[in-house]
Amino acid sequence: MNAQARLFSPQTVSTTYTHANQSNVDSNQVLSITATRKIYSVNIPLSVVYKPGSNIFLKAGPVISFPVKQIGTNSLLQPAAIKTDSAYYAKVTSILNTTNYERGVNFGISVGIGTKFKRWIFDATWLNSISGYRVSSGLGSSKTNSGTLQIGIGFQLDKVKP
Repeated sequence: MNAQARLFSPQTVSTTYTHANQSNVDSNQVLSITATRKIYSVNIPLSVVYKPGSNIFLKAGPVISFPVKQIGTNSLLQPAAIKTDSAYYAKVTSILNTTNYERGVNFGISVGIGTKFKRWIFDATWLNSISGYRVSSGLGSSKTNSGTLQIGIGFQLDKVKP
């Protein structure tokens, strides 16, 4: 069993949703909104470790994530022709500026592989969200289950066991 805490792990969350274009009601056109943001969270992975050989290990288990901060928020609005209706575009843009994500606890899974050379440890871990991140504005919402690949290099402080 292996437990860790990873502080301020970054990941990019991107979602897409649609909303009726009220500028061109007769055309049945929809607005496509893509909301992107970088979220920093505290991840607590709990892993079961299996060692098929003396220098290689496999690990898997649940991950609990607590989102802490978001930066680099961006909302892209399509079609671009909506900018011609400046009053409606200003209204939609002000609504998009209030886009946020739910800051609740997020649950996921992780799987990884690693190797050990003398006192050096090298590993790669894939973390994938199960509960997902919900992004919403006054125009709608969407949920995404994002994943991240983490590469680690470690150094064992105590003596290497023979």
